[in-house]
Amino acid sequence: MPSPDRGVRLSYLRHFINSHGGESSFAGKTTAQVCFEFVVPMTKPTELSLVDHVANDPTTADYVSPANWYVSHAWQYLFLETVDSLERFFADRGLADDAVIWFCVFNNNQHLASSYPFEYWSTTFKNGLAAIGNVVMIMHPWNDPIVLRRSWCVFEVYVAVTMGARFEIALARDQEATENSEATVPSDRDGIFGLIRAETSFIAVDRLIFSTLSSWIKTALEASIASTPTPVAKAARWLQLGIIYQNEVDHAEGERCFRRAVALFAEYRGPFDYDTLQTQATLAYAIAYQRKPRREWEPLSLSTIRDATEHLGATHNVTLHARSSYALALSWNNDDVAALAVHMDLYDIWRHQYGIRDWHTAGTMNKIGMCHFKLGALRVAARWLQKSLPVLEAHFGVDHSETTQTTSYLAGAFTYSGQQLKALPLQQRLVETSERILGADNPDTIVHKMNAAILHIMAGQTRDAAAQLLPLERSLASRATQSQQLADQLRDGTVY
Repeated sequence: MPSPDRGVRLSYLRHFINSHGGESSFAGKTTAQVCFEFVVPMTKPTELSLVDHVANDPTTADYVSPANWYVSHAWQYLFLETVDSLERFFADRGLADDAVIWFCVFNNNQHLASSYPFEYWSTTFKNGLAAIGNVVMIMHPWNDPIVLRRSWCVFEVYVAVTMGARFEIALARDQEATENSEATVPSDRDGIFGLIRAETSFIAVDRLIFSTLSSWIKTALEASIASTPTPVAKAARWLQLGIIYQNEVDHAEGERCFRRAVALFAEYRGPFDYDTLQTQATLAYAIAYQRKPRREWEPLSLSTIRDATEHLGATHNVTLHARSSYALALSWNNDDVAALAVHMDLYDIWRHQYGIRDWHTAGTMNKIGMCHFKLGALRVAARWLQKSLPVLEAHFGVDHSETTQTTSYLAGAFTYSGQQLKALPLQQRLVETSERILGADNPDTIVHKMNAAILHIMAGQTRDAAAQLLPLERSLASRATQSQQLADQLRDGTVY
């Protein structure tokens, strides 16, 4: 194992700021601006990296030591926000006195950086990270972080995880897909993508990053609940954690979180509060999705609808959410006639309030299409689904669960109405998306692969079908729970 590169102590960040006029000199400046306005002029006399420059000055040499944390960030970030994130991150973990950071703006020789090819930087980075062993990624803003759109940052996560480094995330105080990421230097993007293609695939890297970040977010969010100052704030975090699990199709964990949220909201906001009823409707659906007995979820759904209608109004968003969740629960538990009636009522309300091209309306149109599909009216289903899909794609994006669910049922409607050539590209897109976001072993991914195999068989492409089915057979043999879920779906008359 090589010895780690030198870095600067965390305390040097404040020294650097104070020696250049204090925070007012850095207000509103990005890391890139700080590099060219402060770092480059400061190191011009020696034409060294800032770390080496500081190390050669007897008055600052003590700030330099072997690095024990690699900082991953985007140069578009505000520099002061980046510093704040790092200070809070290390202080929260009791590491402020020991942290020595490898920070590219300080470690790389900015006078020579443009003269080196990508291969030099990728090799240097891999070797440096292997020695340092810890990575902290700064994420701003937390809900749409720039860092995940930077090719280098995605590459840093990939290398960190594959090399077994500790990976952490730092957020600011106020606080998507690899192939769509960008790089500040175009040749870097080409080099990164070439390396990914040579070593693995975009799907594998995306899945690795989604899994890493999702695990961190769930762990950090649940750990933060204990220190959240108010019961209502705790409830909100339980709700958000449950939604994360729900989006991962882990409804058992979602139910656990929603129950905690409902209990806190009901106690501190009251049983008829907006948040209480909204979360209660979501809880009922999470129970229903696990196909638990109807008596465990239907009374809760109906009482939520009744209370929301009485206290908030028949067309209030919470009431409509409760009715929609109830209809989804009915459909999932094979009562599609009743579900369709509820969805049609909701469609009339949404269409009147928002119009036909709004995502609320489209979200109900796709549910109507799904019910028709399950009731065997395939061409009717396809019409509803085709109308809703472009609206959902435009609003949510192609990878969102609303969009992928609509795509899946539309592919099914095409398949079973003899339009396999229309279905196959939709199904292939679903396989790629679910592998990347949910993982190859997720039940939904397996269903999509089975559907793709069915289409290949229908098209006479038996070799392609076998390539899908043989790995699935081996995988399912060791997972009885997932096999049962697939059996339930097959029992209902279709895999879709």
